[in-house]
Amino acid sequence: MQVEQWVRVTVGYYNENRETVTLHVYDLPREMKKRYDWVIRWRTAREQCRHPRQSVVAWLSHYDKRTGLRTDFNSYLNKLIAAKAQITKAWRCIERHIAAQKALYPLFYDEATDTELVKYREKLGRKTENCRLAEENIRQAVENHRRE
Repeated sequence: MQVEQWVRVTVGYYNENRETVTLHVYDLPREMKKRYDWVIRWRTAREQCRHPRQSVVAWLSHYDKRTGLRTDFNSYLNKLIAAKAQITKAWRCIERHIAAQKALYPLFYDEATDTELVKYREKLGRKTENCRLAEENIRQAVENHRRE
């Protein structure tokens, strides 16, 4: 899917009116954020010393660099990844079922009359439709992001 996972780190605080005051913004690849997490903690501590009456924090926002979409919980990309995983699980379940039935009844097994296999294939159809809808949602979200 060519997802480039990046993190936008924003160091700041809320003022008296509950408005966000941004002090620093870092835009990093996710792997680099893991390695240089100490820099973010240091910057947050330094800004806390500069603004002792405020509660300085670092906010993290995970996103895909290529599309600009968020990759956090319940996002479009995670829904698509989950839909593709469900399709793979359904295919493997169908393959295991067919192999088991052919091993048990090699002469008498017919895929066309197996009611369980029909149910599995119906589920696979629904999961494929969910994946198509997730891809369409991503396409629309990317178009909206590029317009902004």
